Amino acid sequence: MRLHEKLGMHKEALRDARAVIKLAPDQWQGYARAARLFLLASKFDASLSMADMSLSRIKHSNTKRREEISKLKDDILRAQCAEAKLQRLMRNQFEKLPVELLSEVFRYALIDDPGALICVLGVCSYWRNVAWATPALWDTLILTPQFPVRKLSLWLNQSKGIIRKLYIRADVINHPEWPFPELANIAWDQVRVFSAVSWDVAQYFEGRRLGKDTLSSLEEFEMTEERICRRRASPGLFSLLRNARLRSICFSKSEFSWKEISDNLARLTSLSVHSGSKDPQYLMQALEVNPGLENIKILDHFHYICPGRPPLRLSQLTHLELMGSWAPSLLESLVVPNLHTLIIRASSFTLDLAFERMIATEGAIHLTHLIIDRCSIDSNVVNRLLQRAENLTRLQLNSLSKCANTVMETLAGPVFPSKDKAVASRSIVMPAGTNGPPIICPALTHIDVSQSQDVLTGPLIRLVKSRISAAAAIAAWEESHAGIVANTDATPPPKCARIVGLVMDQCSQIDAAWLPWLRKNLQTVSCVYEIKQKSHWR
Repeated sequence: MRLHEKLGMHKEALRDARAVIKLAPDQWQGYARAARLFLLASKFDASLSMADMSLSRIKHSNTKRREEISKLKDDILRAQCAEAKLQRLMRNQFEKLPVELLSEVFRYALIDDPGALICVLGVCSYWRNVAWATPALWDTLILTPQFPVRKLSLWLNQSKGIIRKLYIRADVINHPEWPFPELANIAWDQVRVFSAVSWDVAQYFEGRRLGKDTLSSLEEFEMTEERICRRRASPGLFSLLRNARLRSICFSKSEFSWKEISDNLARLTSLSVHSGSKDPQYLMQALEVNPGLENIKILDHFHYICPGRPPLRLSQLTHLELMGSWAPSLLESLVVPNLHTLIIRASSFTLDLAFERMIATEGAIHLTHLIIDRCSIDSNVVNRLLQRAENLTRLQLNSLSKCANTVMETLAGPVFPSKDKAVASRSIVMPAGTNGPPIICPALTHIDVSQSQDVLTGPLIRLVKSRISAAAAIAAWEESHAGIVANTDATPPPKCARIVGLVMDQCSQIDAAWLPWLRKNLQTVSCVYEIKQKSHWR
């Protein structure tokens, strides 16, 4: 029997142990051997039973054998616990969840990245079966030039034709079978988000004589051309959109009419335009009929001067991005009391009057992001605006060669000469305190002055140092007053954030000797003196 055990012939060895037990049922040897063999076969319950029967047949005086069997039982119990732990680790815990709950987990995981569905399908067979049986996970369809017909058929089959979000990427319309016959199987009245590149969906609907309520559930619409062109959408497009629940619309490099927007759309919250707009004389009218706008982005170059009319109040607007010489004229005609982000680019006309009106209408109170790029503006106007922007966290002044350095000096605060003769030649920055001048933009954390050739090293260093001193003063005051009952006589220093990011790309007057100090005291520092196309040996 031991020979069979040593040779790994456990079945034959177990048969021999059974024979020994049959011949001598009152002896412990056969049960002990059977327990050992069952342990090798990972049959822990049978092994424990045999070990107990063996232990009951050993005399109490035979302590050596009893210790051996007790040790064998301990080995069996440890092996049994290890096996149970391994089984728990290998068991799919998601099988305990109801299928409906697991489907909701998958749905939330796919909200930001619909492509993660492929990863879900590849985890295990259980996940794959649940995903295949859940139509809601297949309601986002992104058609690309790679196998578009096969993908369209698969998604329609799995989603039962209910596509909530449909994206048609570039070059899909160049497929020889476009438009695919399977598109007719989409429940278009269930589509909520639609984006297409170089495809006029209205013309497709007209060719198939679909009704004006075809896109009745549509909330977001985006029409894009691969390159700037003058191809207009079909006349029936805005008739389709008028009957929809449209909240967001985007035209990129595609010609459209502001008048059609003003005549058909009155519930927009987001409006984005990148080139191609015509009849700008109806721009203000389009904004006026959509008072609930929260996001406006117009990047276009056209000749437009707002007519003399009372300023338009957009109380819900939080993000405004404009590009073009017409931008100041539009900004002058708006009252935006809740604006958080303001981006103005490429305006050859001055922004002075527009910013002055913003200051007068309290439009800078809630500003958190301000970007001025390649514009004409007086630094004094910017300074007055910043004095009212207490919540500003990011300031970007790009290509403002006659403005940026003055603004940095204002932000850095006043400079006082040192009374010490040993350092009389130097100037010091007084830390911000209760008796000092008010801190401008106390929440400011990120600054970008790229391509502003007038920016000097001194104002930037003073600005960073002053904010470090102010933040240290606040920390010291809070530490000294920790646990102390509030005292009306103890006035804390004003709140001030440290600068954590500084970008000075293509600022030729920045002294490289200060870069190590800046990188030591700031989280991110960028100072690229010249881009590759303009670089040369000095």
